[in-house]
Amino acid sequence: MKKTKNYKKTLVLDMGNRYIRCVVGRLYSGTIKVDTTFSIPLDEGIYENGVILDSGRLCSAIVSNLRLHHVKVKNCVVVTESREILKRIISVPRIAESDIKNMLKYEIGQYLPIDLEDYILQYHILGTSEEEEGKVDVEIVVMPKEIAKSHFDLLLNVNLKPVALDLKSACMLRLLNACNELDYDKVYATLDVDYEKTEINIIEGNQIRLNRIIGSGLKDFNTVLANNNITDRVKIRQIYDAVSQYGLVNYNIGMEELGIVIDDQLYSDIITFFTDLMSQIERVFKYFTSRSLFNSIDQTIIYGNLSMVNKIDSFFESNTNSPTMIFQPCNINVCDCELTGSEFPLYVVALGGLLKK
Repeated sequence: MKKTKNYKKTLVLDMGNRYIRCVVGRLYSGTIKVDTTFSIPLDEGIYENGVILDSGRLCSAIVSNLRLHHVKVKNCVVVTESREILKRIISVPRIAESDIKNMLKYEIGQYLPIDLEDYILQYHILGTSEEEEGKVDVEIVVMPKEIAKSHFDLLLNVNLKPVALDLKSACMLRLLNACNELDYDKVYATLDVDYEKTEINIIEGNQIRLNRIIGSGLKDFNTVLANNNITDRVKIRQIYDAVSQYGLVNYNIGMEELGIVIDDQLYSDIITFFTDLMSQIERVFKYFTSRSLFNSIDQTIIYGNLSMVNKIDSFFESNTNSPTMIFQPCNINVCDCELTGSEFPLYVVALGGLLKK
């Protein structure tokens, strides 16, 4: 990590549908110093797709857990993601930087049936376009104002000081760069499977060249179980644990050791769920590689909930022919924390939030 600026101690809330991943720490002398990490479980109907559905219960969950973990820090970065947030890279003519924002508004208005008055537009000039002569590539983020306002109001309601509203993909990329994980001559894909969605990023150099969110996640896994008449929470938890510990090939052995009988149909449906998820992900990969003869994906990096499935990297690699790894920092001096190897991928986004400028 090149930067040695010291940041103030900060709480990061990585918002998810079923969990909020929390980290307290700061960047100090080039190392992420982590005081504590913990997760706040959320019931269904509280938070979904970046939208706060039940502010009262969400505030109560945050306040009680901050008290439980003795968190006194007030500075807070909140991180979210939503299918309603548009992230794209577009090419525009090379003009004065002061005129770019108006041009971007015009370009967005041509393609999207939205009223930009209801959205926040942020952009970052990446540099000269390699595909269109005389143009520059610009990364744009278009976020509904209501999503931004609701998250800042949330922090104020739980007596926290809003520092920034960040995006999961930006936090992930920030940590990848800090950990020296990226070979800038290669192209990487990253995967984060959440409860109701899966986020896919294609990274080239040190920039995200493609971002897609597909509407499949672990909620669909629960649907598979429900369709097989498995609705008991204890049994669902046991199946999750068996898949995590034994992997997709041998998880039925784990079920037998737990004394739970499963039939061939359930086993087949679980394998089908993961195979279908891989197929949707692979379609995004093919979209990227089809845009140019020179586009390829050299490696896939998995983090978040999917990383908890034993040997999921091997399963994915065999289904997509893409070398795959679970996000683990090569440079152990970058992050000073007590997270275990299996826990670290769950907190990638929150740790990246500590690096927010």
